[in-house]
Amino acid sequence: MITLAVGSDLAQIVTLEEEFTDARWSARTWAEELVADRALTLVNKDRWGRLLGVATFHWLEDVADLNRVVVHPAHRREGIARRLIAAGMEWAEQVGARRVLLEVEERNSPAIRLYEDLGFMVLARRRNYYGSGLDALVMELPLESES
Repeated sequence: MITLAVGSDLAQIVTLEEEFTDARWSARTWAEELVADRALTLVNKDRWGRLLGVATFHWLEDVADLNRVVVHPAHRREGIARRLIAAGMEWAEQVGARRVLLEVEERNSPAIRLYEDLGFMVLARRRNYYGSGLDALVMELPLESES
């Protein structure tokens, strides 16, 4: 079930974040994300309330940024990231965004395939974005917002 993240989700989000090996977000960063203006943080929980995935978006004028998607390793390839992103894209359209942007590490083939399946296209490359020799692809998805 996908719901809006709340403060009581923070501990589980931080635990899930520990599954990331590179460029982890801190507990403080996640806490700030949960209360940020013009932001949306969504979680996917199982029927017992265990957090399986989280995604966070920001919006400014006509652009929504997908800042982070984390899915528990045991639940990857189950469509959780796809559902979280789709819900975020619906929100982006509702607030008047005309496109969604994201950065993804260029060696993260599964994520890139997912983003391409959702209609994202590569706009640019950011050299050393994730550290020395770790480039990011900047990807964009135009939205059909009526706002």
